[in-house]
Amino acid sequence: MDAHIESYIRNCSVCRQMDKTVMPFHTPLQLVPFPSAAWDKLGVDIMEPLQGMPYGHRFAEIFSREGYPSEIVTDNGKQFASYEFKRFLEEHAIRHSKTSLYYPQANGEVERFNRTIKNALQAAQIGQHSKLRTVKQFLMNYRATPHCVTGATPSLLLHGRTLRTKLHATVTPKPIDQAVRARVRRKQDYMSRYSDGRRKLRPLNLVHGDMVCTRQLSALNKPRYSQPFAVHRQLGKATYLLSNGRVWNAANLS
Repeated sequence: MDAHIESYIRNCSVCRQMDKTVMPFHTPLQLVPFPSAAWDKLGVDIMEPLQGMPYGHRFAEIFSREGYPSEIVTDNGKQFASYEFKRFLEEHAIRHSKTSLYYPQANGEVERFNRTIKNALQAAQIGQHSKLRTVKQFLMNYRATPHCVTGATPSLLLHGRTLRTKLHATVTPKPIDQAVRARVRRKQDYMSRYSDGRRKLRPLNLVHGDMVCTRQLSALNKPRYSQPFAVHRQLGKATYLLSNGRVWNAANLS
């Protein structure tokens, strides 16, 4: 009888939606291939406008200076699903890649940068400094600071030179491409081993027709998980297209 009860509970749709002990899939860390060239792949996100900051035509101004990328990665915000944005990308032959629903880690570099610049703005507010001036100074310092993964400054990787700042020390530029790629690979291998070692990974053995529930992260006073949907097909190492037409990362499935 115990086996029948356990089987009934496991297959009960209401029980699955309300279960607070269910464990979502912990997916292995997905490593992003290093771009083949500078400005080839961009991560884009939206921050609320700052008073005095120009906005509305930023794409035109930036692309006139740097050129068009081959690919842009965004979340699923409505700004990036608009007809105008889609038409702009099509007219300039830019591939649009979207992250999985409720999975900002897929665009982690952008999300981390947002957190850093918000910290700078909070410090400016506490110190009663100009936000516009703070942003400009922050961006200059950020672009002139070696990245912890690449070991090179963003300005050097993008423009082949290091910005001159108040702390500038004269250094003869050296060829960096192979050294940077080797450093990125070492850092990625370390992060992958560290991340996967800390979490208890569940095997990703979902196949066509399997029933899964999706985590309802933004729902208030609703079940933690949705009603079951069928897996339609696997799109990536940890992303799946469900029968409702939405793409989900396995970390938000149960």
